[in-house]
Amino acid sequence: MVGRVLEVPVSSLDDHGQGVGPADGRTVAVHGALPGDVVKARVTWASAASAWTRAELLEVLRPSGERVHNPCAHAPRCPGCPLMPLSPDAQLREKGLRLRRALDDAGLQDLHFDDVIPAPQNHGYRNRAKYVVACTRNTVTLGAYAPGTHDVLPTDQCRVTAPAITEAIQALRSLIAPELVGELRYVVARCNRAGEVLGTLVVRRRGAVDALAQAWVTTSPRVLGVVEHFNDSPGDNLLSTAPDAERTLQGHAELTELFSGVPVSVPSTAFTQLHADAAEQLCTTVAQLVQPLAGRHVMDAYCGLGAFAFALKDAASVLGIDDNPASIHAANDAAAHAGLGHLRFLVGDAAGHMAQWQHGQRPDLVVVDPPRKGLSDEAMRALQALAPEQLVYVACEPRSLARDLTTLRAAGWQVRALQPFDLFPQTPEVETVALLSSR
Repeated sequence: MVGRVLEVPVSSLDDHGQGVGPADGRTVAVHGALPGDVVKARVTWASAASAWTRAELLEVLRPSGERVHNPCAHAPRCPGCPLMPLSPDAQLREKGLRLRRALDDAGLQDLHFDDVIPAPQNHGYRNRAKYVVACTRNTVTLGAYAPGTHDVLPTDQCRVTAPAITEAIQALRSLIAPELVGELRYVVARCNRAGEVLGTLVVRRRGAVDALAQAWVTTSPRVLGVVEHFNDSPGDNLLSTAPDAERTLQGHAELTELFSGVPVSVPSTAFTQLHADAAEQLCTTVAQLVQPLAGRHVMDAYCGLGAFAFALKDAASVLGIDDNPASIHAANDAAAHAGLGHLRFLVGDAAGHMAQWQHGQRPDLVVVDPPRKGLSDEAMRALQALAPEQLVYVACEPRSLARDLTTLRAAGWQVRALQPFDLFPQTPEVETVALLSSR
């Protein structure tokens, strides 16, 4: 079937934001198609074992009533924001449907949840962006790989990236000499809500971008610091895991952001949610769900920089666990400077620390915000043995959440609340908070 052109009436979105519909006895997924569209698409892949087929969009024959103008300068080739042509209300509905499918497929049809809480902003929210550096005919491009290729698509005018980052990246692009491309592999830029930018230049050779860093800071007032990250490994890995990979070239190596009113220094290697205002909204909701906090002891597993820990600072004690030493150092410093001596943060494996706590003071409340794949078997066993009175499970992947909720319910836990959030507008991603009790 590869190469055949089909007319596809699109009825739904899959988990990746592709429009799905029937055609010629197949189930066809088309990037850029939306529910309600009728499209012409060319088949690029067809499964020999099932009816699933992928196709590229050629033309929208009849647009959906929910289709809106796409303002992105990089559409339609850029794969980053497949839902941008879909109306905001329809995006929220589709995110809820994605969570519903995951729960139903796991046999959790009896679990209900409220409407998806919308993000405060749908554009210009992304506070961290990564760019591949390329050069064609002496023209430097900062962008992303096209799906399945090493063709670099420009993304320096991205509509969801924070304006401060866009401004800084466009200034940097004009400073990069074509002959530097190759030595300079990637650029990572992050900003805080004050519009201050921290840049990371990923290089194959130490010292190759010293002059570029100085020029960037000089010409871009928003750029408070530039860090060099040495990564000469083959392949497409963005960052090296070597402990001495980074050095500060100009200015600062971190930015300050507020977490529930607490100033926290955010290092270049730390994980933060891409939508700071939506993440703050989520943390506030978690704190409201578990009231009252007075006199209670909390464990925040996979705590990162301590966003949930600081939101729960009214508890008697909070212990945060994460395997990123830079994040833990920053969280401890923030707690100390804020006079929050009852908040402590330790470097380590969350599952291991939950197992250790079984032999000491048990927490009343555990918050877990695991990676996309969900809780490991070891973490699940440790959590069940720890048996806190309440558990808050924060998930960015509905199917991992559904799997883990099935396991927890089988062990006797009760799901008390489910609340989805839109932390990533213009994408199919949906974040969900689940509140459970062990009795």
